[in-house]
Amino acid sequence: MPLHRAIDISYYEELGVEQNASQAQIRESFRALVRLLHPDQHTDPELKLIAERQLRRINGVYAVLSDPEKRRRYDADTEEEYSSPTRVFNPSSNIDPRRFILRLLWVCATVILAVACTWWYFDSSEPANLVAVDRASNANHGAALPNATAREVAALELAQLEALRSELRNARRERDSALAELNRLKARPSRGASHAPEATPAPPPPTAPAAVAEPAPELRVQLPRVPGASVPLPAKPLGSDPHQYAGFWFFAAGAERTNKNLYPPQFIEAILTEHNGVIHGRYRSRYRVVDRAISPDVNFEFTGTAIGASMKTPWTGLGGARGEVMLSLTGENSLKFDWTASELGTTQGLGSGTATLTRRIE
Repeated sequence: MPLHRAIDISYYEELGVEQNASQAQIRESFRALVRLLHPDQHTDPELKLIAERQLRRINGVYAVLSDPEKRRRYDADTEEEYSSPTRVFNPSSNIDPRRFILRLLWVCATVILAVACTWWYFDSSEPANLVAVDRASNANHGAALPNATAREVAALELAQLEALRSELRNARRERDSALAELNRLKARPSRGASHAPEATPAPPPPTAPAAVAEPAPELRVQLPRVPGASVPLPAKPLGSDPHQYAGFWFFAAGAERTNKNLYPPQFIEAILTEHNGVIHGRYRSRYRVVDRAISPDVNFEFTGTAIGASMKTPWTGLGGARGEVMLSLTGENSLKFDWTASELGTTQGLGSGTATLTRRIE
């Protein structure tokens, strides 16, 4: 058993009660300690500071033991911590060194083979038809491939030439048809003539083009818009809609801290809902506090109305804690929380905090 177990004391010992004490006994012992450790009972500044710190510690202990669920988890964690056996790994007695080295070499070889197969698969997975499509597209637009061979360049030039010839043949057919129609109109007799009109030769039937070419610019048409097609809407300005506050917001792990003097958070999450312009929120967080005997949890609720991209409203927490919170939309999925406590109550130990949270995308 570790040496530091000899000086550890439990929450029950700090309150001076037995582990099976009732809630009434815990409450009475807590009140007695509050009267004893209250800073107003001391005139010496050093003793007052020590009493204040111890009172905060006692507040955190009472917050755990006065809550049945927290007390149950604390008892379970304490029992597991003191009763779990210590496992010792001894390579000399548990694993044969030669067998361990062979297994390690086998694992390394398997990993290297898997990486090589993955690299080969992605390196050779480009389909041949994709290259053919790119070449045809470049041929239609008159651009040569940068790494093409002489034969490929010649084929591209031949395709371009064939497309130009096809366009020329189409233009000639249209010209001949227009001239034939003009001659027919010129040869039509006047309204009072008795002889039959002279027959005009029919225009030559169109022949199939040798290659599909891009239509002439004058023949291009604008396709009609399909009914019901989705059109991207412009993004709403921040704060123009109260519903922009609604969602599940959390503190992203690895986010840069703006103030190194503040306690770093273990987690922060906020659930905001909006109804008829009124915003209701629940804020839960826990901070890493290692230098003071205070509660690291900050939990509160608030309700208010946003004015544009910001909102300022009072909040209430456990144990009579209360204060004010300021919300500011800094992006479409970014929300800044600034809160201060005017009264810490019996459970809260931190007085203020600030963090920028990210909206979870469903």
